[in-house]
Order: sequence, then C-alpha cells, then structure tokens
Amino acid sequence: MLNIFQTSDFYFFRKPHWVASTFWKERSFLDYVFIDKEDLPKNLTSYKDLDQDLSKYIDDNISRLNITAIQSDQQVIIDSLINIFWKDKEYWLLNRLDNDTWGLLYFAKTADIYEDYKARQAQNLIGKFYITQVSGNPFFKIDNKEINIDYPIMHHKFAEDRMVCIIQPWDATKWDWKQHIVSTKISLLNFDKAKNTSTLLVSISKWIRHQIRVHLSSIWCPIIWENIYWNNRSQEYLHLWSIWLK
Repeated sequence: MLNIFQTSDFYFFRKPHWVASTFWKERSFLDYVFIDKEDLPKNLTSYKDLDQDLSKYIDDNISRLNITAIQSDQQVIIDSLINIFWKDKEYWLLNRLDNDTWGLLYFAKTADIYEDYKARQAQNLIGKFYITQVSGNPFFKIDNKEINIDYPIMHHKFAEDRMVCIIQPWDATKWDWKQHIVSTKISLLNFDKAKNTSTLLVSISKWIRHQIRVHLSSIWCPIIWENIYWNNRSQEYLHLWSIWLK
C-alpha cells in the first residue's frame, strides 16, 4: 500500500529510493502508480536503516503541518487524479526528487491550485523544507543557529551527472553553462557526538539540480551515504517533508 497524505490543497505521495519521480527512460513512480496501476516492487518500498532521530523528526514535522494520512481511499484518489488531470501535466505533480532521494511528492487537488502554485513558484515565493543527516557538524566552533550557503552553482564541464560550486573566482572558468545564484539555509536539529553526525533542517526557495547535495559537500559536511559528491557509494536519506507558501 502506498503512503498517501493530504491537506486541503494537496495530495502527498511518499516516493521511495531508486525510482524516478516522473516519466523518464525507465519506469518512474508515475508509471507505477498512474499508468500500470500496480504495487511498487518491494525493494523500492522499504525505509530500512533509518536513524531513529531522523525518523522522529520527519514524523513529528509531518504531524505538525496537519498532513493527514489516508488509508482506505487511496485508489479513489489515484483514479480521480487519472480522470481529472492529464499525463502531460504529470497528474498535477508540483515537485520532483532525485532518483536516490526519498520523500514527499505533492500534487495539486485542482487546476486552480496548480496554476496558483506555478505562478508563486515563478516569483520565488515557494519554499521547500528538507530533513537530512550529514557527516560532521557544520556549526562546530560557531555560535550561529543558522547558516546560509550561498556559493553559486554551475553544471560540471565533463560530468553530466553532477554540479559544482563556485567557491573561488577562478572556479568559474573551469565549468560549463551559466552560474545559478541560489541559497541553502541550514539549522541544527541534533548532533550525535558518538557518531559525528548532524540532523539538519534545510530550506530553499529558488532551487536547482543537486543544490542541497553540492552545497553541503562544499562545507565538508556531506549527506550521509552521499554517492555523487563524496566517496561513499550507498544510499542517501535526503527527505523532502514539507512546503510553505509566502
């Protein structure tokens, strides 16, 4: 059974690891749910090995946002999205997650909500919040409770699967395409001294591909099990858990 939640304006579907959010070269979450109408493979639906602190913060904050879980009406919701909305609009999907990131995909309940959201997004009035765990403590030796990471980001010149931060002025000559001026705000939820890991609340308003991953790696606090911008080759637990609208 899928994990589906709702508010007055949105449906939230919990996407697992290792599946694309939307239509691509391989079968995506939308293919499984709306086209094939079949259960996700079991190897995609488990949320094993989550740190207890991370799970607690995710569950607590979902509850705080008044996102209500749905159990019995899931197929009704899926059928209504198929009947009312269109494949070329991705069934009113409003966000995407990296293939190896799990979290909440959200869908507008009506066309008006969809169009209003897109208008706000174009004006940078949409903010996204994530919870993640990183190696180390980015707040080590500083008194700030929040940090803004403001390094511009560009596409890598030779590797299509990654982005790069412009930390020094000469870095801009090494990479491809235009600079993206974005900001990633982080605040500390918990630091586990024994494991040397931090649980962070991360917020962004204007966002680009891999922004959080590359920004956290740039300050030497990569996401646990980060597999592109660090040396670990396993899973990552970057979780989109909410949105806010200004």
